[in-house]
Amino acid sequence: MGRNNLGTIGLQVALDQIDLDRVREELAQLQTELRGAPAGERASLERAEASVRSQLASGERITRVSRDAGSRLRELNAQMDEAVARAVELSVTAADGSDLAPLSDDVESLVSDLESLRLALDETASTSAGAPTDPAGGATI
Repeated sequence: MGRNNLGTIGLQVALDQIDLDRVREELAQLQTELRGAPAGERASLERAEASVRSQLASGERITRVSRDAGSRLRELNAQMDEAVARAVELSVTAADGSDLAPLSDDVESLVSDLESLRLALDETASTSAGAPTDPAGGATI
């Protein structure tokens, strides 16, 4: 399995472990408890609230990265299809190799963009792999 697939799989695994609705419910419950908590319990509840807020923020970032990556992949796929169509056209009409230079530049740009996206996915996957887990083994995000 290639590194591109691992980054995408890592992101998907992170997304599969996120239950933002549950995290939001937990945050609302903690906030309710904080409102009526005696002074001796507030510090612990405030730390728990901060942790849950952090989980929520992480989950929202991963969701946003996933959405952005999907959009970027669709765009790159369309550009690749365009490059293939141009390559076919040039293979039929090009008089010499110099006619291929613009296509070469476009393909190099696509490869660079794909590599940038792969690196971003790898970074996101490695960041989400370090997410804290609950005792049952699932991520607490």
